[in-house]
Amino acid sequence: MASPEDKRRYVRYHIPVPVMVRAPMLSDLRLIPEDLSASGFQVVVLNKPALEMEIDCSVYVYDHELKGIRAKPVWVGENELNPSTWIVGIEFILPEEARRNFEGQLREYLGEGQ
Repeated sequence: MASPEDKRRYVRYHIPVPVMVRAPMLSDLRLIPEDLSASGFQVVVLNKPALEMEIDCSVYVYDHELKGIRAKPVWVGENELNPSTWIVGIEFILPEEARRNFEGQLREYLGEGQ
């Protein structure tokens, strides 16, 4: 059986570098994602978001800001390590050409990923 990594369409970056996400509808604070790809990211938040709720976000990689990105929560789970928080899978809502451009920017800033 193929591993989840083998099924990924876009490179997933397990982030050893400073990456932050600003998504005011999810949190007043800048968020630090667990991982990031051209399809989305995983993050821990204090309030449980509604699934499929569209949000605007900006992704900051080093000193580069990728802004005006639409996204939506596609799964939410209670954080077993801290039950007062939620682990959320966020999917970017991007046309395919914009997603390829975004992926190119991530590769430029972060390398080849994992």
